[in-house]
Amino acid sequence: MRVFFLYTILLVICLFLIIYFLYVSNSKANYQITYRLFILIEFTLLSAVFYYSITNRMVRKVIKIILVPYLLLCIYSFLTTEKTKSDFLPITVECFILVTYSLYFLIEKIQLETITPIYSTTIFWIAIAYFIFFSGNFFLFLYRLGYPKNDLYTVVYTPLVILKNLLICIGIAIKNGTMERTDDDKSVKNLKLDFTL
Repeated sequence: MRVFFLYTILLVICLFLIIYFLYVSNSKANYQITYRLFILIEFTLLSAVFYYSITNRMVRKVIKIILVPYLLLCIYSFLTTEKTKSDFLPITVECFILVTYSLYFLIEKIQLETITPIYSTTIFWIAIAYFIFFSGNFFLFLYRLGYPKNDLYTVVYTPLVILKNLLICIGIAIKNGTMERTDDDKSVKNLKLDFTL
């Protein structure tokens, strides 16, 4: 959870920088640089959250490997796009990758036999929040790649941000239960729910 705390601090710092560059100094180029840097750091830190939460070693290696091509994509996007305009390709790729991570995390945790319900852990609510947020934004940003001038952005993006923040608040408010495995004697193996008459 230290990574998530670091992510929150980064979010606040970037928010102040973005507000400063956009409204105080009226520098669109500095705003775009700050926003693109935030997207890159956001992806790195959320990848670290899922890296430390997922137990499968192969998937953890994949998470490490994906960071390099994503960094190269962000650098390419930064070099080829005007400094005052937004490029939605890195954000779209980020959304797709983080939806995949959160979906895999949820599937992995659901398959565990535990004493504590999965919904009583903080990381579950964080994963759900980002799954909803990035899956909704994936289609929005994918749409924006083809149609950059559209008012649909705020109509879709704002409720997703509010929902994400509410779910994260629920996760933080919950007393964090530990995901303890059940003993083999207590677990029910091969439970079949056959209700044929």
